[in-house]
Amino acid sequence: FQNNGLVMTPSSVMNFARSPILLNTIASLIILGNTGLPIMVRFIASVLRRHAVPKSDNERVLDFLLEHPRRCFTHMFPAVHTLWLLLVVLTLNLTTIAVLLWQDAESEAMKELSPPDRFFNALFQAVSARTCGLNSINIAQLSQGSTFFLCVMMYLATTPTVVTMRFSQISATPG
Repeated sequence: FQNNGLVMTPSSVMNFARSPILLNTIASLIILGNTGLPIMVRFIASVLRRHAVPKSDNERVLDFLLEHPRRCFTHMFPAVHTLWLLLVVLTLNLTTIAVLLWQDAESEAMKELSPPDRFFNALFQAVSARTCGLNSINIAQLSQGSTFFLCVMMYLATTPTVVTMRFSQISATPG
């Protein structure tokens, strides 16, 4: 998945503004390919660990991976840091959704959409603004407050992941 806003249609994904399944699928792929990757990697490792045969090599490997994640993969974090990342990503996305719905529920950009479609388009814009640059509504028709907030979210794009990487880094100690 490319996080650079390139799509095969000239209007981005605006033609699919009334297709919540497609918008949610794309939004999920955007999250999983960017800030949600460390969360999903740890989740998958945890699920595999729970289903591993007791005292098997797989169980030992997964135990080591979950106990020392940064030694094995740069984008896998300890549990507390992964939880922090999840909470920050959720907070940023929910805040963006709230701002878009509060500022622009009745604007030209969303006036022809039903309330559920407004929510799903706000969700898509919240996810997309921080990572890939796709749009399902006409950004030029949003209020100045929403446009400014989306610009701030673009600036904060991968900050949660980078901060988590810095807080969970392993310091090298001499032999």
